Amino acid sequence: MTEYRENEDGSLSEPLLAQNPLSVWPFSKTWRVALSVCIYWLSVSLVPVYNKRIFSKTVYPYPVATAAIQLGMVSAALGVISLLKHLILDRPYKAISKEEFEGADVEAEAASVHGINGTAHNGNGEPCVGPAQRETSYVPSWILGRHYLFKIWAIAPVGLLFGLKYGVTNWGLHLVPTGVHLLLQATDLLWTVLAAYYINGERQGPIEATACLGTVFGSVLIGLRLNQSMSAALMPLVVNLLSPILLGLCIATLRRATVLLMTSEGPLRGTMTSVELTCHKLYLSALSALACAVLIEGIDIFDTLGDRPPFWAALSRNPDVLLGLAGGAMIVLIFQVNITWLSSLTTATAVGIVGGVKIVPQWLINLLFELHVDVNPLNLAGAAMVMISAVLWTHSKAKKVGLKWMRRPREEPHVSVEDTDLLTPLANQ
Repeated sequence: MTEYRENEDGSLSEPLLAQNPLSVWPFSKTWRVALSVCIYWLSVSLVPVYNKRIFSKTVYPYPVATAAIQLGMVSAALGVISLLKHLILDRPYKAISKEEFEGADVEAEAASVHGINGTAHNGNGEPCVGPAQRETSYVPSWILGRHYLFKIWAIAPVGLLFGLKYGVTNWGLHLVPTGVHLLLQATDLLWTVLAAYYINGERQGPIEATACLGTVFGSVLIGLRLNQSMSAALMPLVVNLLSPILLGLCIATLRRATVLLMTSEGPLRGTMTSVELTCHKLYLSALSALACAVLIEGIDIFDTLGDRPPFWAALSRNPDVLLGLAGGAMIVLIFQVNITWLSSLTTATAVGIVGGVKIVPQWLINLLFELHVDVNPLNLAGAAMVMISAVLWTHSKAKKVGLKWMRRPREEPHVSVEDTDLLTPLANQ
């Protein structure tokens, strides 16, 4: 029989089977967000270290093809993890669901007390939870499980946009100097806030809006370090502006997907994990990035390859490159699963703020590995403004939801009655 969770008032709510067994954490949501943010900063900071110290870009100078291959590798690995979870960890849940599904005698007994809508009623005429409905909807989700088309509908926007962003970013780098490209990239939080507002309905108050603008302005100061002027033609500027716009859309649509698929109100009843959602997202992203790679680094529609062969020819000549790509894919796996988890815990704007602050941990990681760190006044001023704005935004949001940082109250030592009686004569002396 299905186990149901008992509420504080004694009533029964959703079955225990509807609860995701991998989503039970021994600490609060605040600490989960903090852990996810730390993982985000660490993983995104290790990517340039890996590229410079372990896998040099000169080994395989095809960034879009590299992204497509790595995303495909990560998606395949996550698919295997989801399949193993379904076959091993989810077996007890499938057994309970099958018992409910095939229990004809249980359904026959329930039919005598249930109405046409399958709702049981107690003696007072009030609806109560009963076994009339089949519990197959409570089997934990997996990559090839139920509601597959609904999953694709929810994940397709972020999956396709994420792969397209790789192609547009690489295209833009060939049209303008690097400084101009980075300067326009610094506006990504602005587009994230706008996308989160129109797609997810996320509203920012005056303080939060000011903090977001401060973060954008700080990022622009960091982007000005190369002293590049915005003297490029209109078309190259528009192409490079598409990259941060696509990034904002990716973050907002990822948050939308987590709300549709990972909350208990959705058709999957909160049983989809970050691993499965990321798997679906990345094979769509890999296909999208592969299409861009064929156009840019294969057919060479922008005439940027020069004497280099198409990416597939270069890969066939040096298949050992796949080992280096697999090493980088491990970092991509951690980053992608974590950003999905973070998006399920907080808002798209919060993810954008976290992304804006990444410049500080990147500097620290570079110092740790003795890589070059550019600490001119513009960089320092921009980083300080980004940090101050992020703290202001976080404080304002925390205040709105009633979250307060308080010192733990000091506990007085417990003294028993017997001990008090023994000390009384001493106090009277």
